[in-house]
Amino acid sequence: MPKNITKTKKYTLLTSCLNELLELGIVYNAGSGYTESDAISDLSDIYQAMKPKAKKGIWGYCLYHEQDSERVLKGKSLMLSFGALNDEKKTIIKVGKTITEVLSKNGFKVKWDGTETERIELISYTK
Repeated sequence: MPKNITKTKKYTLLTSCLNELLELGIVYNAGSGYTESDAISDLSDIYQAMKPKAKKGIWGYCLYHEQDSERVLKGKSLMLSFGALNDEKKTIIKVGKTITEVLSKNGFKVKWDGTETERIELISYTK
């Protein structure tokens, strides 16, 4: 049975942040797919279902998957993966910075080393 974090205390705030990121051009997948590969595949479906006008503004993506949700339900931090549609290192890092800025300004404590390979950790996101 898939695990989800919809009933956790900070889920509404997280969803608000993800919607803000979407407005900034970062599409997201919140908990769909068991692995990162599954989640990226689901994210691709989300992107493909978007109207052409909405797709024009998308330059990055952000996601967490079911395994990440399971870790949260065990009392651990939420991990977020991210990337850029053009797959360029500079753009990927810009996506990561944008995500950490939005989360931080909304009260989440985040940990990220500033590289394109390290996932973003929401230290303050526990059940």
